[in-house]
Amino acid sequence: ALSAWGEESGGQLPEGEDFVAVAADGDHNLALRENGTVAEWNIYSGILTVPPSVTSVTVIAIDAGAGHSLALTSDGTVVAWDTSGAMMPLPEELSDLTFTAIAAGGNASGGITGGLIKVWDTIHTDNLPETGSFAAIAMGSDFGLAIEVPEPSTMLVLLGGLAVMSVRSIRARSRRI
Repeated sequence: ALSAWGEESGGQLPEGEDFVAVAADGDHNLALRENGTVAEWNIYSGILTVPPSVTSVTVIAIDAGAGHSLALTSDGTVVAWDTSGAMMPLPEELSDLTFTAIAAGGNASGGITGGLIKVWDTIHTDNLPETGSFAAIAMGSDFGLAIEVPEPSTMLVLLGGLAVMSVRSIRARSRRI
């Protein structure tokens, strides 16, 4: 079951015991169920309707940003929508890429495709790493953080649904984007 705390306690929580991931931002929340479906709610309206393009696919990762949400589907597609349920298409140059990780931030969104970092909805890309092999990403309001895997032989191990890496073989890079 989900638990919430703090101001307004996150609003009306979806029912169930089968949640595997959660994401929260200032005004809305997401939860991912074992079966790949997404629940969305906020402190003002309670349970929100997730757009059909999200409910018709199997989702493997979620993130909530300022006024928007991201879902990574089992085929590597990124689906984005705003808190009113309107779809937010990725820029055309990113729409056909296969992603392995996603992140929603305050003023930007990002993901990893082919080991490279791609960001959108931001003007701050001058420090974006153009080389490397990245395995995880997080986005803030005006910056990003990624874990770089410097050795091509580093292996990701799936353990209970979580990707686990050797701590010796990773390093983090943080750059203002």
